[in-house]
Amino acid sequence: MAQLDYNQTQEYYGEYKQGFFGATEQIFVCFSAKTVSGRGLVLDNFAQRFDVVDFEYQLKDVIDVVAGTISKKACTVLKVTDASSDSVYLPGLNVMPPMIKNTFTKFKELAMEMEAENFKKEAFSLEKSSANLTLEEEMAEFKQKVDRLKMMRDNGVLSPLEYQELKTKLMDLYN
Repeated sequence: MAQLDYNQTQEYYGEYKQGFFGATEQIFVCFSAKTVSGRGLVLDNFAQRFDVVDFEYQLKDVIDVVAGTISKKACTVLKVTDASSDSVYLPGLNVMPPMIKNTFTKFKELAMEMEAENFKKEAFSLEKSSANLTLEEEMAEFKQKVDRLKMMRDNGVLSPLEYQELKTKLMDLYN
């Protein structure tokens, strides 16, 4: 896959037919630098059956893309952090899990780059959200920014040196 840009998307299509007489459903997944959306199957825990649904998640809420099965047939599975479902099944896309996983990984990296650029712009602006912050609000804002820096360092978006430089600038700002 070539270098991605922030406006690019990648789509994969398949079909799913439930039962012998069931209607054929179009199944697809579309990745971008911010979201993953499409049409897939989600387990309805109450009715204990799979429903074909449209879905859209922030890319950060997708944990992984794995090969799986549904009704003893291979498919692609999106593992998500969602209260209503922890997986979206994509039958008909069973021949492409490695390609879809590669696309997911590339877009996840792009999303982290975007977040790093946005955070660096925010951090280098050296401005607080407001001059009239209480001490508690100022401490909370500082902690949130340092936590984001740590997350970006831990995920390899920032080098240890970049992390330390930005943290020092933040400390100077909030002193």
